[in-house]
Amino acid sequence: MIVFGLISSAFDMLTFAVLLLVFHAGEATFQTAWFMISLLTELAVVLVLRTHKPAFRSTPSQLLLWSTLAVAAATFAIPFLGALSSVFGFVPLSAIEIGAVVAIVLGYIAATEVGKIWFFRSINTASLSKRIGARETKAPEPRPHPLGPFTSALVATALVVGGALVLTGTLILIGTLVQLGLQPHEALKPVFWPNK
Repeated sequence: MIVFGLISSAFDMLTFAVLLLVFHAGEATFQTAWFMISLLTELAVVLVLRTHKPAFRSTPSQLLLWSTLAVAAATFAIPFLGALSSVFGFVPLSAIEIGAVVAIVLGYIAATEVGKIWFFRSINTASLSKRIGARETKAPEPRPHPLGPFTSALVATALVVGGALVLTGTLILIGTLVQLGLQPHEALKPVFWPNK
């Protein structure tokens, strides 16, 4: 389970980097975005880790689905509720800040799905069935992961952290270009499509 903690920590660092280095967020903006990202990632991880299958292929119970959607909707609404949001020190976020929140949460979901695949490949599913009291069935012998469970977790973590760093670098570059008054696609044209 170490891999899931490492994924969460990597996305915490990504969130700090984006809020502080890209948006130069003040206290209220930082607090609002941190609240939204923290709550949305917690909701997402419940949906992702509740099944061995990919989350989008496994339908949650109606209660879990609707309560998750209601809390997610409230999460997006609270910063815009005027007096109620000011009680918590929240401020409305700009569209680009909300976009960054959504991008970080989607990245977290994808990384957790990848981590889950690595995790379940590295454990012996037959022993898992015995531990949770499932009835014995003749299942095909699980293939051990070629790298071993610990190395698998390290490789998955390195991939997640690497992806988070690439995403952070990209967001910092785009934020810097926007702050300089440049449109990112126009500013990068000479780099990728130099005139001949």
